[in-house]
Amino acid sequence: MKILSEKNVIRILQSATLPKNASELSKECNVSLTTVYRQVKRLNDKKLLIVSGSIDDGGKKHFTFKSKNSVYCKCACSTVDLTSFLQSKE
Repeated sequence: MKILSEKNVIRILQSATLPKNASELSKECNVSLTTVYRQVKRLNDKKLLIVSGSIDDGGKKHFTFKSKNSVYCKCACSTVDLTSFLQSKE
């Protein structure tokens, strides 16, 4: 869970308690759009985000990202509740 010690990751997870697109996360977290996309990929790989999206008729992709409230931890064979972590501020 080393990823949860990084400031940008914490900001993104706390901001994404409601579904938001990358642009909204970038503005709210005061980080570049490139950083948001990089961190979202890492968070999605670690199964800490719910990614929803669609592709319109013109081929444009529209994705939103939402923090998970809990995550299954393989090492401890249990579920870790992230609710209090996501509600706390730095």
